[in-house]
Amino acid sequence: VSGTAPGSGEETFGPQDLSPTEREAFVYSAIIKHMTSEEGQSAGCQVIYVLDRAVEGAADPDVQADSGTPISSEVQIRVQEELALLPPIKFIPDGDEVVGPSEDGSEVQNGGILITLGPIPAGEDRVEVEASSYLGNLAATWQTWVLERRGLRWEVTGTTGPVATA
Repeated sequence: VSGTAPGSGEETFGPQDLSPTEREAFVYSAIIKHMTSEEGQSAGCQVIYVLDRAVEGAADPDVQADSGTPISSEVQIRVQEELALLPPIKFIPDGDEVVGPSEDGSEVQNGGILITLGPIPAGEDRVEVEASSYLGNLAATWQTWVLERRGLRWEVTGTTGPVATA
């Protein structure tokens, strides 16, 4: 249900206007877009690999990403639709399948980047979501992103807590 802000003539949307699938897809889309095109560290990647599950502790370089809560196929498809102008986004079950041999710097294959996302906590207008990006053994980041809702979409507004880089 959408409404009009009193006296403004502008439509306003609230959290109730998003389905849980849309909310999850829009939050994850904002993070992926920020990490691959706005932050600049991975400019020029040819493919964006995303683990197909939300990993608790994704902002901690010591956490293994071998378990987590599956990201539904509906969310995966919505993320791919939202980010259609970015390089192809491929959800994968195992990051090791796209990381090259250590003697070659353990680079992500096909000129890609590997992103691991954390679970999205409850929150109507602001959430903190852990995530990491990996390009190779000397090009990786782990951090917790702060996102704020703007109408029906979410936007990365900064980080909180420690940031680790390699």
